[in-house]
Amino acid sequence: VWSTFYHAVKIHGVIFVVAEWDTDEERLELAKKHLHFLMNEDELRHAAFCVIFNQQGSMKGVKGTPEPKDSAHNKELVYRLGLHTLHATCKWRTKHFYLNVLEIKGESDKGWQEIMNHMKAVLMDSKGYDMKF
Repeated sequence: VWSTFYHAVKIHGVIFVVAEWDTDEERLELAKKHLHFLMNEDELRHAAFCVIFNQQGSMKGVKGTPEPKDSAHNKELVYRLGLHTLHATCKWRTKHFYLNVLEIKGESDKGWQEIMNHMKAVLMDSKGYDMKF
């Protein structure tokens, strides 16, 4: 269904969310497959990609705290999604973030601003859409 959508409408950015706590081998492999497929679609070759590792940290009713960004677990997620070996045509427009999406406090939230700044930088780049803001 999604391919029909982005074949018909120009997409400038993709936000790809992965549950940081997910350890299911098949789900992570499927996420990797879908992410890399999207990155290499002709219609998305200039789009910004933001991969969000959704942290569950302080969600009500959920025990535990978010993993530190440089933890072995988070490094493994980057590895398992193949973000460490992206081709140069994908690497410049892809960045990963660690954030609890349930705790975003509007457009001015610091974590959300980092994501928007990445997207804006990619869209303004001459390798991308060379947009002016």
